[in-house]
Amino acid sequence: GEVIVVFVRLRPGESDDDYQSRTSAIYAAIDERVASIRQYLADAGHRATPPGGRVAASAPEKARR
Repeated sequence: GEVIVVFVRLRPGESDDDYQSRTSAIYAAIDERVASIRQYLADAGHRATPPGGRVAASAPEKARR
């Protein structure tokens, strides 16, 4: 898997508990986003491919035949 690194600094005068509380929400949001991307990619791997493979919608009519 891939590793995502986020640097969130301690604010001046911020206690360790405040820092942990503030940053845990950031990391939870990142975890949720990564999980949704992984699920999307897993679902995309199970979709049927049209006969002849995929052709871009912007391809000229000849290329789509």
